[in-house]
Amino acid sequence: MRIFAIRDDYIPEDTGMPRKDLAWLFYYEREKMFFTELPDDADPWETPLLLSSFAERGEKTVGSYWSLRWVQQRIVPPDRQNIGMILRDNGLREYDEFGLLMLAMGRCAQDDCYLTEIKEADLPESVRRRFLKRVEDVVPLSQSESRQSESLKTEGCQFGNSQFGSLQSDGICSEICESENFQPEKRQILVFFCDGTVKKYDLGDYFAGHPEFQILTERRDYFERVRPQTGGYGVTWDVNLNISDAELNRMGTEIPLTAGDFKDYVMRSVVNTAEACELLACSRQNINDLVKRGKLHPVKVWERTTLFWKSEVMARKMLT
Repeated sequence: MRIFAIRDDYIPEDTGMPRKDLAWLFYYEREKMFFTELPDDADPWETPLLLSSFAERGEKTVGSYWSLRWVQQRIVPPDRQNIGMILRDNGLREYDEFGLLMLAMGRCAQDDCYLTEIKEADLPESVRRRFLKRVEDVVPLSQSESRQSESLKTEGCQFGNSQFGSLQSDGICSEICESENFQPEKRQILVFFCDGTVKKYDLGDYFAGHPEFQILTERRDYFERVRPQTGGYGVTWDVNLNISDAELNRMGTEIPLTAGDFKDYVMRSVVNTAEACELLACSRQNINDLVKRGKLHPVKVWERTTLFWKSEVMARKMLT
């Protein structure tokens, strides 16, 4: 990630005022994506054109789409007649927004703004605090079976002295489990934020109000492709299907659970094929046979191994 302060090169000579940062442009090199952060006290009259509408609405983060549009306004367009010659003369093999932006450090004829590269430590504390509200991870919960929920009840609540098991004494584990009734029509996600907050979302109403998300209500396999957006700026399914971290922070139900608790639960609740064989004192062929007969239900299948709920394996052991 590279960070650039957006500054105004025009300062009246008789004021002696120092140049101020009007905004900060973030560029993620691997994903080739831009994001912009505005100061808490952003003045729409000082904020660069196109970004000023966000300042007027009190929004401090500008997403990748509008950040890219701002960049594109400052560089030569890809349909320029002599674009090939321009790229060759500037040592660029292909059209690249960031490369073109760096040629003049963001300067263009429409204003006096320019870019200065800075380090993360140079950002104001108020901006760095926003990073804590970014998305660290997201888990889709749109499963038609309730088996996962039942495993959380029976297995997660037997941990005894474990971190997650200690939650059961406060009734927290049962609260989480009983709220999970996975139905085909539900579209639920669990979001982990960088500050340790965990929230659960039922996105049915949100999708109903945003027609562009209709495909996610129709296809569960597509919905389950959800992942954190670049930089933790929200969750995403596709380049045009995103929910920002700001929206997520306003929505959802906070769950008394941490990412550490969740990882602890997964580590203690899931076993691979080799561990299942050891617990059942049987061969891999026996495990495969149990799966084929519907006696064991895999959590996830890879080419060389399979994951199972430990509680289901232990329940099977009691029958042998």
